[in-house]
Amino acid sequence: MSQKDIVYTTIGTCRVAEPLGAAVQIRHLRRNTTNIYGFIHTAREALQQIDYLDGREIPAELGRFLSQDGVLMRSPRPRTDVFVVEISSAKEIVFDQWLLQINHLEKNFRDRPGLIDAFFRLKGERDPDLRLQRLSALPGFAQVDDLERRILLEGYVRTTTRDELEAEMAEIVARLKPTPVVFVNHINVPDAQGHPIESRARLCGWVQEICAEAGYPNFDPTPHVTAHGQARALAEAGRDLNHYEASFKPVLGGILVDEVLAPLLGRAAAAGRVTLDILSSTPVQAPAGQFPSGSAVPAQMAPAQIVAGLNEAKKRIADGDLDEAEVILHGLAAEDGRHAGLHTLLGTVAFHRGDTTAATAEFREAVELDPAALEPRAMLVKSALRMGKVEEACSIAADLVRRSPDDLRILLVSAKAMMRGRFFPEAIAIWRRIALIRPELVLPLIETARCEMKARNFEAALAAADEALARDAQEAGALVIKADALLKLRRMRELAAVSLDLAGIEPKAAMAAIPALISARYPEEAAAIVATARDTGEVDIDAVMRAALIRTLEQRGKVASEREDTPAAAAAWKAILLIDPDSARAAQGLRRLFSPLIAAARARAAEGDVPGAVAAYEAALAIQGDNVRILRELALTHDKAGQWLRASQRWAQLARLSPDTTDYEKRAGRAAMRAERYDLAVRIYHELDAAGDEQGARLLTSALRRLVRAMREDFAAGHLEVAAFKAAIVLEVSPGSEVGQRTFRRVMSSYSRRLREAVATEDAALQEEICRKMLELEPNRPDALKVLSRLYRTAKRHRDGIEVLQRLTEIEPDDTRHWVKLARSCRAIRLYDRGVPAALRALEIEPGDAATVSLLSDMLNRQAAA
Repeated sequence: MSQKDIVYTTIGTCRVAEPLGAAVQIRHLRRNTTNIYGFIHTAREALQQIDYLDGREIPAELGRFLSQDGVLMRSPRPRTDVFVVEISSAKEIVFDQWLLQINHLEKNFRDRPGLIDAFFRLKGERDPDLRLQRLSALPGFAQVDDLERRILLEGYVRTTTRDELEAEMAEIVARLKPTPVVFVNHINVPDAQGHPIESRARLCGWVQEICAEAGYPNFDPTPHVTAHGQARALAEAGRDLNHYEASFKPVLGGILVDEVLAPLLGRAAAAGRVTLDILSSTPVQAPAGQFPSGSAVPAQMAPAQIVAGLNEAKKRIADGDLDEAEVILHGLAAEDGRHAGLHTLLGTVAFHRGDTTAATAEFREAVELDPAALEPRAMLVKSALRMGKVEEACSIAADLVRRSPDDLRILLVSAKAMMRGRFFPEAIAIWRRIALIRPELVLPLIETARCEMKARNFEAALAAADEALARDAQEAGALVIKADALLKLRRMRELAAVSLDLAGIEPKAAMAAIPALISARYPEEAAAIVATARDTGEVDIDAVMRAALIRTLEQRGKVASEREDTPAAAAAWKAILLIDPDSARAAQGLRRLFSPLIAAARARAAEGDVPGAVAAYEAALAIQGDNVRILRELALTHDKAGQWLRASQRWAQLARLSPDTTDYEKRAGRAAMRAERYDLAVRIYHELDAAGDEQGARLLTSALRRLVRAMREDFAAGHLEVAAFKAAIVLEVSPGSEVGQRTFRRVMSSYSRRLREAVATEDAALQEEICRKMLELEPNRPDALKVLSRLYRTAKRHRDGIEVLQRLTEIEPDDTRHWVKLARSCRAIRLYDRGVPAALRALEIEPGDAATVSLLSDMLNRQAAA
């Protein structure tokens, strides 16, 4: 092996392994995959792989969930020059102390449809009993072995936070030290509709920001894919956002070697640079002393040895080894002290040591050597802020934004400087710019709202907070700012609603609104917030404030009672019970409200004032909705007044509340018969008949006969919907009824004819209306479901389409087309947990179908990267 050969090891997916593997043929490269058991997606999976390299044993039985062949083998491992670590997902599948690989997990359960889908539906549920209950209902669960059973019951999915990612990346670098590490992020390209993939964009941004802040080498394939053309660089003519086209792999691998690996190791790139204009893997030799036209190279490059030294110094700084970094930098300065990057790093060392004066001098020297350099200018902003020169920092920051309006790190530094200098309009403009560049982020809008608050633009702050909440409705920071803005604007009713939302997320912040709400005479809302916040177990109301709130509520209850405002009084007494369930005074207050209402209701009923009696009874039930005695009196009042339908509803409510339901059910059925609601009566008597009540069976026969007669009359009058509804009830109770079946068939035939006419005229709205009516009557009607599925697919209403297709797969489970359409609809809205099992089921029916295999592969890769 030549001394110029670079021995590399990839820890990631095919997105790094295959481009570098293709570049082996055109560069001085050599792969070292010894003891690399398979592909990984997350930083913690990378650490698990490093554990394995270091000798930690992984249980052999887990091999099938980690490796392609399911076997974990060890061999003596030769040296490697550089590790290339790809981080393409924040979601981890955790089992015991191990992380499982998502593709192999899917593969393992592929022959038992439904299990993996259920696992991901329960991904956040940690209760094994609840999991067992859900999974036991699936036929495939009986076929799992002991390990699979444990994984399904105990495994779960967790998402890495930015802080965790930063710590894990630092640990990766420390664990692999002294071998250098290059971090690679995912391909951050938009989807087919041109929208950014939010979770991917967020993770890519995190990786790039952490690398920039810590000085880790980072390779972002996105600009190279964009420059080459997404359709030419990515598989399936650009539709596969997770795999590269074969002809582009050596191109990208060559770029990674030339621009990152070779300079990092101080090696000369081999055989010339592959340009983005080349579609084959044949390298193009550049004339001596020139760079190929397709490569983006600075006009003046530092020698490779200096670049390698600077990269090593960056690593040392990132590791906190400032002394060693300074030694390296001074050694480089002896060879060439006129390099801007050198002075930038010397300034960074001084900055971290707290010598801001020396750091500022180095940064200024770097700017003089390279006026276009952004990094030393950004560090000058930080130095000026540390020295209290806020105006100078803001001036440099403003210049930076003009120079590089799309650089996220520059914008972040500048926005923070403007906020420190209280230049809020300028800070707001920068945060708005960041929000435009990174639409998946909520932070820029939160900071915009915070700046508006500090500038006392409360309406603008409220609008910005609402924008943030539109991106993430549970974002606590945005809710806090919105609550503050509403408090300043004295919009107390809205403040109460926002604080109630906040109480379950940030209870301490929600509790801050309580004094204002009490003062503004919103104690009932305050009590609801206190109860919600207290349920979290994190906070409780101060004893003094609790006493003040209870006093306020008691006063409101008394005043409302004196004004005979029963609803307001009841709300006050109930609010007291929320924060003091044992309050005898509140219970007594409710009784005092309840008793006069009952007395008034009975008096008016005795006088024949039915409307007045009903109103009083309803008011009493608003206080005690489950009072059986009052419900019975109200039902009798309706009976006496001939209000048969209302009477039936109240008797049915009593039947649900009372342990002895038979008498109440019969009364409900009798009232329904008198109201000529034979459908209700049939259902009530059918329940009695099913319970073995002989009288109920006789009453059912009579009610059914009247329902059939009414059904015939409705059909003869052309009231198809009513006739079909009654026919469905007849068949529900008596499936063998010939007249019910005949009527139902005739109604559905009429609807089918109307649907065909609507399809012929391409009236989408009428088609949907008819389909909905047909499905209300016959939920498993295939023709209506198919038309509805086509309508939703055309209109891109994928969620509605998924519901329809799911029913079609249940009705016609052997029709591959339904499963494929379901998978495609799930992919369109990133429901991979449901789409992958659908595609697997399609392949079970038609094994080897190329289009379905491609669809499944695409979803698995998207799922891993999500």
